[in-house]
Amino acid sequence: MSKPSGDNGTRNRCPALANPVSVYFVPESETMNVDCTYTCSGKPEVKWFHDDANIAIDERRKIKTRGGKTQLRVKNPTPKDAGVYSLELTDKDSGAVAKKRFRVRVKTGRPKDAPLYVHPPSECWLDGNNLALRFNIRTPHNVKIEWKKDGELLNTFGRFEKTLKDCGGNEYLVQMIIPQPGEDDTGVYQCSIWNHAGRITTVFNIEGKTAKNAPVFLEPLRVREKLENGVHSTVFKVVFKGKDENPRVTWFNPKNQQVEDSPRTKIILAPGPEPGSFAATLEIRDYTPQDNGVFYCQIRNRTGKDTAVAEFLLNLELPEETAAVQSNENVVEKS
Repeated sequence: MSKPSGDNGTRNRCPALANPVSVYFVPESETMNVDCTYTCSGKPEVKWFHDDANIAIDERRKIKTRGGKTQLRVKNPTPKDAGVYSLELTDKDSGAVAKKRFRVRVKTGRPKDAPLYVHPPSECWLDGNNLALRFNIRTPHNVKIEWKKDGELLNTFGRFEKTLKDCGGNEYLVQMIIPQPGEDDTGVYQCSIWNHAGRITTVFNIEGKTAKNAPVFLEPLRVREKLENGVHSTVFKVVFKGKDENPRVTWFNPKNQQVEDSPRTKIILAPGPEPGSFAATLEIRDYTPQDNGVFYCQIRNRTGKDTAVAEFLLNLELPEETAAVQSNENVVEKS
């Protein structure tokens, strides 16, 4: 969701830090990430401190600040990286300052059975009206999940749809859907996941109004089978039009992993049937039941953050030689 525009008064320009801070370890990159979201209609200066010493960017430590979120990344963390961290935001125009202090512990002997992030948190629109908050974890044991909004526990039987989907290989997709979100749904959402070996906490900061300039789908989403030169392929196709002459198209598989060109997968972006339109296709060779699930096509204007997401649900049934493919088509036109 994009940030609503405010006036240029000092009160609206004052930075405010969301609570709580999210600290987690990414095993693939051996990196400790510290995330904090904030609101500020101006352009704040961001400073990170460790034990009151200003953190300088180097080969081990990186700072990324964009779109109301600042992140500190520490490569190969050690016990020396534990201690008190501080975050300071200063609005350059008004001089208003927001500060946060918190303690981080680094365990050298981390339990191998504790839940770990596989894919970082993300937000996307489903069916054009529903907002999904999601991320992937890996854990060999059952976990407990707790969702909160602004510190209040969300009712299990409320309007929010919470799911924990087994993706295989001890990997799970964690997701909560907010149906037709309005102004009352803005705020800080926190998801805590834990088992006997450890806990991780994810924070989403939802604010503002939906964007109006997202790409628009021109045709129903299509899935078809083709046989070419003896090779069987399953083809996903999306036809859309946007305000960008060079849109960015990204495909995701049912495990929420980005799909790349490979000997088995082929991604194509070509001109569409109408002036200024495009056709995005994903071809998968020799589709198997292991590929079943929800595929996503994300289309983003390079000149902004406006995004459209197309959702495909495929279920391939074997052992018939020519398998039947079922498609459930959902169109999303919000960012």
